Amino acid sequence: MTALLEVNHLKTYYRADGDFVKAVDDVGFRVEKGESVGLVGESGCGKTTVALSLMRLLPVNASILGGEILYDGQDIVKLSDRRLRRIRWKSISIVFQGAMNALNPVKRIVDQIAEPMLLHDKISKEDAARAAQKLVEMVGIDKARAKDYPHEFSGGMRQRVMIAMALACDPRLVILDEPTTALDVMTKTQIQQLVKSIQMKMQLSTILITHDLSVVAETCEKVAVMYAGKLVEFGDVVSAFEKPIHPYTAGLVKAFPNIYGSRELPVSIPGAPPNLLHPPSGCRFAPRCPIAGQECEQPPIGKTLSGNRYVECWKR
Repeated sequence: MTALLEVNHLKTYYRADGDFVKAVDDVGFRVEKGESVGLVGESGCGKTTVALSLMRLLPVNASILGGEILYDGQDIVKLSDRRLRRIRWKSISIVFQGAMNALNPVKRIVDQIAEPMLLHDKISKEDAARAAQKLVEMVGIDKARAKDYPHEFSGGMRQRVMIAMALACDPRLVILDEPTTALDVMTKTQIQQLVKSIQMKMQLSTILITHDLSVVAETCEKVAVMYAGKLVEFGDVVSAFEKPIHPYTAGLVKAFPNIYGSRELPVSIPGAPPNLLHPPSGCRFAPRCPIAGQECEQPPIGKTLSGNRYVECWKR
């Protein structure tokens, strides 16, 4: 399959006190057509910065300083703002973290879903409203609620509204940033099932950003593991979780509760992630790694192993 999205050597830094926070540092991965990729790692590892880089929606103190983001063959990094606006929401859309903060509190739901259609599809308000109501129904909300305001919905329903907005212009790639955060277990499961069913029905490509490995295991085919601004492992979900290659991936799996097999307590990864203002000169995971050696004082070189699995580790 031809990759719909290909990220190569992406570097996105934040300016801070005359220096740079290396939030995303030489990251690369692929998303095939119709494929779902999970992006996992600890808080602060650069997951959301990757998402904002893909949409070119970075805050004013952040810049893409290197690399390329190839969407359907064209480099998003080099596009003008005018050409980029044709891609946002029409080709690539995003479900932001925190649905209540992302929705306008003084606009009805139907109007918020219709807004990107009016901007990109040049259709009448009546047609946009009808299409918005269909999307409301598609995500499992009674169309009679379409004229309600965000504060009249529960957290799970607001998340469904955000998914409907992301689908408004029939994009090919949808980025979901922590779509199940702060939801109860039942609602989280419903949102997972909704995302997977819509992806399969519409043949969407998706990037799911989360720290919850169970969500990735349920909804994704591939997983990209990030640590301290680096991509340390990439491959299919089953192989990565059952036989992790990078010691950080192995640590994440052990730190997550497992209801199958023998009853064991999760094992946390000792230490803390490095300061990305001044990260270690070698492997960034080395200070916490149980198998680190002298060679880990140098930056590891990424390599592709059998089964198209990618890893950055001297020991593997």
